[in-house]
Amino acid sequence: MFTGIVEETGRIVKSELIGGNLRVTIEADKVLEGMQLGTSIAVSGCCLTVIAFDKASFQVELSQESVAKTAPRWHTAARLQEAGIAVLSGVLQDEAERQNEAFFTVQRRQRPLVLYKTAMTLDGKIATRTGQSRWITGAAARERVQQWRDQFDAVAVGINTVLLDDPLLTCRLAGGRSPLKVIFDSVARTPPAAKLFLPDQHGVAARVIIYSTEQAPANRVEALRAVGAEVIALPEQRGRSAVRAALADLRQRGVNSVLLEGGGTLAWSFFEAQAVDKIAFFIGPKLLGGAGASPLAGLGVAQMDEAITLADLQTEFIANDLLLTGQVRIPLPSQRRER
Repeated sequence: MFTGIVEETGRIVKSELIGGNLRVTIEADKVLEGMQLGTSIAVSGCCLTVIAFDKASFQVELSQESVAKTAPRWHTAARLQEAGIAVLSGVLQDEAERQNEAFFTVQRRQRPLVLYKTAMTLDGKIATRTGQSRWITGAAARERVQQWRDQFDAVAVGINTVLLDDPLLTCRLAGGRSPLKVIFDSVARTPPAAKLFLPDQHGVAARVIIYSTEQAPANRVEALRAVGAEVIALPEQRGRSAVRAALADLRQRGVNSVLLEGGGTLAWSFFEAQAVDKIAFFIGPKLLGGAGASPLAGLGVAQMDEAITLADLQTEFIANDLLLTGQVRIPLPSQRRER
């Protein structure tokens, strides 16, 4: 149970470390309505768990992990120290960052966390020369993507992916939650009969946002709105919907995480906007040859010192497919000559 933000609930009369956690006794001016054992109280952004209470006071525990996860701008540790409570900071900080990476990205960068997911063959192709892309990877790898769709707030694709693959963009796990569907479509070419407008396997209606531009014909826009899409005209960037403006709009809607599923042209637009935080590349043990599409299109970089690099690179075999994940590092102009 979450009781909300609490201020000046009472006076701290005792604090002690027990089993690595801080136990605080508060002499309450009033005991909160509905309080019970296990209640979580947020004080200045830090989560406290009620372990005992009566009419005059209550006790809460503050774990070290909770302090580590608290957003820096809330200065929770400083406020606890001002109250005479010893605070051990930095404990399990890396683990806390990973567990709350979407939250921290929104706080620090004022936009959702973005993970770019793609699947390619061993020779770097995401489709055959005729555009066929199903399936590069096996069922187990595709199951992982379904798990991500359940976890992420939104899934984003470009219009070429919609036209070539006609994807559902739903989570097909039993009991899973389908994400908000975000389509980057500058001139509203999305077909009103596209599968992405269909309800998911649980009968839940699709939630679709299409980011277009002022160049989109009015009749196409109205046709898409008629099937339930929210069509939003954004500023143009090289003839396409501006990525940063779209992410700012999604943040205002409460979207904290976006699973970017391509294609290559849209993905490069995100990289150009410095709006990709993590990558997940599935590599299937297949060779296609030819001049098929690659995971990143667009203009690309001119010099090797402009290359985007990856940190915390990890590999995992999922059946016969290889998954590479990493944190994106885009070099600053001042760093390019130094590498």
